[in-house]
Amino acid sequence: MNYKLGIAILFVRDVAAERKFYAETLGLPLIREGSSDNFILFGTAGDGFVALQNAASIPGGKASPAGGSQLGLVVDDVDAVYRDWQAKGVELISAPQDFPFGRAFDARDPEGHLLNVYKPRPEWKGWGL
Repeated sequence: MNYKLGIAILFVRDVAAERKFYAETLGLPLIREGSSDNFILFGTAGDGFVALQNAASIPGGKASPAGGSQLGLVVDDVDAVYRDWQAKGVELISAPQDFPFGRAFDARDPEGHLLNVYKPRPEWKGWGL
């Protein structure tokens, strides 16, 4: 899959399960030199990054609750990603739909983080692609 994103840091309870989900299920490449036991960094097809941080290791102990974020992932083929994720057992919230900005669907990762997969219309500058 090809995803385009800036950077998003997700605060998680189970780093190993989340790491497995993003590495194996979604197929994002792990960036070992940017990762540690409590912080896992993944690349995307664009210039962006997805990071998983152990909620217990956040400075000041101010962890965000699991599921408190959303990633917007820009792809070339929304329907192909939907079918792939469906086959992999990803929790799908909605089927692909057309919106004024483009085509999109919503899903969740194992800890409840909302994932919005979309392809913007060419006239919608600044939304990715």
